[in-house]
Amino acid sequence: MAVVQTQTLGTIPCPYVENAVIQLDFRPEGQPTSLKLDVRFVKVFKPFTMSEAAVVELVPGLRPVVEGLLPRQFVVKFFDPRHMRNELRRMRDHARERADAPWTFGFRSFFLSMLRDFRSERWPNYWNVLGSRVFDDDRRFYKEGDDLRRLIWAAEMDHWEEVIGCHHREVAAYRALEPLQGRSIPKIFGTATYVPPEDGMDDALLSTVPCFFMEYIEGASLEEFELVNGPGTAPSGALRLTNEDALRASHAIIEVARSVRNLGVSNNDIAAHNILLRNLDPLDPTDGGSRQDVCDVRGLLATLKWSLSSPYRARAETPNPLTGFAYENYLLGIAPRHREAFFDEIPEELRESTRITVDEHGREYTWQPARWKLKPSVLRTSDEDQEWGLDEKMVKLIRAL
Repeated sequence: MAVVQTQTLGTIPCPYVENAVIQLDFRPEGQPTSLKLDVRFVKVFKPFTMSEAAVVELVPGLRPVVEGLLPRQFVVKFFDPRHMRNELRRMRDHARERADAPWTFGFRSFFLSMLRDFRSERWPNYWNVLGSRVFDDDRRFYKEGDDLRRLIWAAEMDHWEEVIGCHHREVAAYRALEPLQGRSIPKIFGTATYVPPEDGMDDALLSTVPCFFMEYIEGASLEEFELVNGPGTAPSGALRLTNEDALRASHAIIEVARSVRNLGVSNNDIAAHNILLRNLDPLDPTDGGSRQDVCDVRGLLATLKWSLSSPYRARAETPNPLTGFAYENYLLGIAPRHREAFFDEIPEELRESTRITVDEHGREYTWQPARWKLKPSVLRTSDEDQEWGLDEKMVKLIRAL
């Protein structure tokens, strides 16, 4: 695979560093006008992935201007593709150094040259961030000739499209989740723009960086906890959490995931580092929730050993017309912890009889009786989440697996 070298002279200066002061044009939520604010970086969260996130504070003297609009410290998420790695496969194939690092001075020169060519030669536009998009599929752009410079340019533009699109999606998600803000997810205070230092070209793509302000949560992610008995901090430095408190927190986390789902927002990044716990009160700073999301949360908590996934009552009590409880018997047979927590074994003399069934095509099956039944004490089940959003036909299908 041929590679074009575009990296020289080190990475460009990053403005998102601790103690730096920058000016932002802030528009509070629900207000038509914006304010000029100077903020100082207090803490920067690295590595930068799809945004540059930092805790900031207002410089002295601005407090009366924003009284009631902003707390003393808050988080700003910047969406500036220049200062994060472009890990798209096409970039790894053609300019690996860009996939491994932010912009260098050499890559900036290359990008500006290609951007000037794009503007002056009026190449077909496949990207919303460059203005009015003409084509929906950028694969045609990649196929035009064998110019590796254009391939690298297109891969970088795909990166910009994804990062800026992430900003729009995340802001939209927080607004859709407004009833949960400040309780189950951080509160969003408004959007803003940042005018970065001159990059060598006056172009709308480079002239502003979109960002938004959100509540700073003093908490710890799930991956920072260690399940132990007793309060305090574990010798490893992890935070202690008893099994009882972990179970309480798990129930609360599942309820948050359900609330997010019910408001129509979906998340494809369910992970321990994306869920914060504050005094056993979970806050999910991600933008997530769907039928599968809640099931993923249950699976995550089970993996962390915070809780066992609640049983699916309907399937445990609904036999398949042809195979009976064969599938449920198999699942419980390979999951002893789950089985012992939620099920009692049915004495063999009380089980139904095994029998042969025949489908409409004349194929024979063995109908198996249930070997276990739900304990009377089981109150929490996953039925609501397993069946959420499904039509009657699909519900019958998954119950009778």
